[in-house]
Amino acid sequence: MSSMSVFSREPERMTGRAQWYLIITAGAYLFIARFAIFHPDQWVSPSYDAIRLVAPLPAWGMAMVAAATMCLLGALTKSEGWARLGVAMAALSSGAWAWGFFASWVIGTLAGPTGPVAWGLITSFHLLQSRNPLRLPLEPVLRRVMARQQEDLSEAP
Repeated sequence: MSSMSVFSREPERMTGRAQWYLIITAGAYLFIARFAIFHPDQWVSPSYDAIRLVAPLPAWGMAMVAAATMCLLGALTKSEGWARLGVAMAALSSGAWAWGFFASWVIGTLAGPTGPVAWGLITSFHLLQSRNPLRLPLEPVLRRVMARQQEDLSEAP
């Protein structure tokens, strides 16, 4: 399950930035999962009502642990398969939370707009990353900008 680079026949390798994306995603999901699993009683806002209707918070926490584990496996082994599975699982769980907060807004129990906006953006980035988990979506642009800066520095007197 290896992506091919557009310009070569060599299999594409995971970049360091993509590895860090997976590690940071795993860390964030483990942080949230810790509270969802061990302290579900502290989530008292009615904004979480729709999310709790789908599954209890400890179950959501376990789904986030699974996504984090797959992301870590992808980062540590540089495996496209594990990375793709981890990002997909992260997108599914964050998307479900975004829709849960949206449902809370529809029924009038949303405490503020932060939940659906934040989880919607997180889901969007996971979906962008799932296209090719071996590199970040803007890496080609970043490489061109860095190359131009290097050229400018080498031309400076």
